[in-house]
Amino acid sequence: MGWSATLTIVWNESLSVTQTVQLIWGILLLGAIQSILTVGIHCCELITTLARDERVWRAASSVNGARPDGNPLKVVLGSWQSMGLLLAKPLIHWVFGLAVSMEAGRGFVISGEFMSALGGGMIAIAAFVTFIGTRRPEGPQPAAFGHI
Repeated sequence: MGWSATLTIVWNESLSVTQTVQLIWGILLLGAIQSILTVGIHCCELITTLARDERVWRAASSVNGARPDGNPLKVVLGSWQSMGLLLAKPLIHWVFGLAVSMEAGRGFVISGEFMSALGGGMIAIAAFVTFIGTRRPEGPQPAAFGHI
């Protein structure tokens, strides 16, 4: 038997609550945590989309103009920012699912290894989005984009 970095948050036995009630409260709590994670990743997606749209807007105001691609999938797949986030989003949710689980009669089971991986992934996404958000491309930007 080896060492394991697993934290188990056990239900209080003195409450005399059925396992069904425990599972319902646990699912609600797990859903709330997952919702916070999803909203955070969605905000990262908004910043990434803003940077991609800024690049297209700058191209549209240049001498050559922008190419009006009819396929939005080409635009997303052609952007390294969008591709990075497209790969990171399902990975973060997958690692969260491995890090936190709930078992009837046991409570929450939190895996230390996967929680560390989740923390590292979130730090990497935060650094990625901070880089995208603070990077200023060269050249003039049209005032209609919002920066005067």
